[in-house]
Amino acid sequence: MRGYRAAMDALLLAAAIPVEPRQHLLDLCCGVGTVGLCVLQRQRDLQVTGVEIAHELAALASQNAELNSLGRRYTVITGNLRSRDLVLPDVDHVALNPPWFDDTHPASPDPLKAGANSVEPGFLEDVLNLAIRRTKSGGTLTLIHRTEALPAILRAFDDRVGAIRVLPIETIAGEAPPRLLIRAIKGRKTPFQLLPALKRADIARLLAAPLPLAPLA
Repeated sequence: MRGYRAAMDALLLAAAIPVEPRQHLLDLCCGVGTVGLCVLQRQRDLQVTGVEIAHELAALASQNAELNSLGRRYTVITGNLRSRDLVLPDVDHVALNPPWFDDTHPASPDPLKAGANSVEPGFLEDVLNLAIRRTKSGGTLTLIHRTEALPAILRAFDDRVGAIRVLPIETIAGEAPPRLLIRAIKGRKTPFQLLPALKRADIARLLAAPLPLAPLA
């Protein structure tokens, strides 16, 4: 089969976002719209704004929204998240599934895949700062990333967010989880919590409901 296929990371991220009716979700690095569209399937009374730098992927996100009769609820902005000219709304929730690798890792020969998987150094910190600025007080920021990125993520959070919950995701039984789901609440001071790992055998069952990232209180 040819064409773009969504990865499990986007489905896990979508399942971890605690949306309520009449709220607004900002999906940064939205790709073809998988995260936002999955959240909209769970909560139709929601507004989603996706941001994507690649014109081809942004166009696919818009098409996917229309094909799923969600075009009135889903807006795509094509732009560079590091650009000073990018204007984004303040929202109740921010989702982030960013490229994981910097330019020291081997790039895909496919330019579109290379752009989706790798970025310049400092990108993660810049985008996390943007995400925090755009999150309303009491709103959530939820992301998925490599386990080794956790120190950089926590440094970028500093004291602007709290109630940080980290859920390790097991992909191979018995091995250290290579990725993490992380959720934080802007303006909260609740202590950091590392949750028990989500086992590979439980992933499919739990994707049907919000993932266990603990209460928002």
